[in-house]
Amino acid sequence: MLITAGSQQGIDLVSKLFIDPGTPVALEAPSYLAAIQSFRFFGARFQPLALSPRGIDPDELRRLITHERPAFVYLIPNFQNPAGFCYAREVREEIARVLDESGVPLIEDEPYRELMYDAVDRTPITSLLKRAPWIYYGSLSKTGLPGLRIGYTAASPDLHPLLVRIKQSTDLHTNRVGQWWAAKFLAGSDYPAHLERLRSRYRMQRDIMADALNRHFREIGEWQVPAGGLFFWVKLRQLCDTRALLTAALAQGVAFMPGEPFYTDQDVPRGVLRLNFSHASAEQIEQGLAKLAQVIRTTPALEQAAAT
Repeated sequence: MLITAGSQQGIDLVSKLFIDPGTPVALEAPSYLAAIQSFRFFGARFQPLALSPRGIDPDELRRLITHERPAFVYLIPNFQNPAGFCYAREVREEIARVLDESGVPLIEDEPYRELMYDAVDRTPITSLLKRAPWIYYGSLSKTGLPGLRIGYTAASPDLHPLLVRIKQSTDLHTNRVGQWWAAKFLAGSDYPAHLERLRSRYRMQRDIMADALNRHFREIGEWQVPAGGLFFWVKLRQLCDTRALLTAALAQGVAFMPGEPFYTDQDVPRGVLRLNFSHASAEQIEQGLAKLAQVIRTTPALEQAAAT
């Protein structure tokens, strides 16, 4: 295991290890924006895999690998960012079989693993692999102190020494004060209770947002209530560029994350957006979604954006 400056540094190390200009990289569509940015910075050529509430399609992954073998496959199986989906157990098992058959490395990102509100399978796909190389990320940024930037990267024996060398040439080591705090935090007797308090708080926030969505968005969008994580992924019935929608919403004091930046190719779905329920109060969630729904219903510019 390698301690990193947040799991984001693990993504940077993988980019440096695997990617040259034109290197094919397979990932979910949609996928984590900061991973897309890192892979793109180093010159990756993306191979998107359509994402459903059950996960990616293992048969599509097999066809992609057969057509053009990627340098690695990057997945977020638990409470995916931005979609909030959690992979089904049988999908995890089949993905592991495909990767073992091909030997393509798996990069598994797990920052939201501990934020589970409903019972679902969270078995790491890396734990199901028998021969494929793998790298697994985790982080304390969602359960501890985000500002300390403490994450970790576990890897198969063939890849771990290479990551250590790249990490050493990058910053020598992650800050020791943060590592000391993290060790005390994880070993403390209150840690399990802390996780339960955190889950209880976020579960309540999730349910508040689900209720508000049912009141204000039932006729204008569709979504799935996430079993964990921090996000609702809302698909509007009205096709539009949600970046244009954001401009109109900000004028009303409401912010959200447009869906377009989470995709890597030109065939980007219209009218999808990510809502975060972790920070806002119940009153803010209610008022914000009411305002956003009104903006969607009454902004003429959205129709023009959809048409273009």
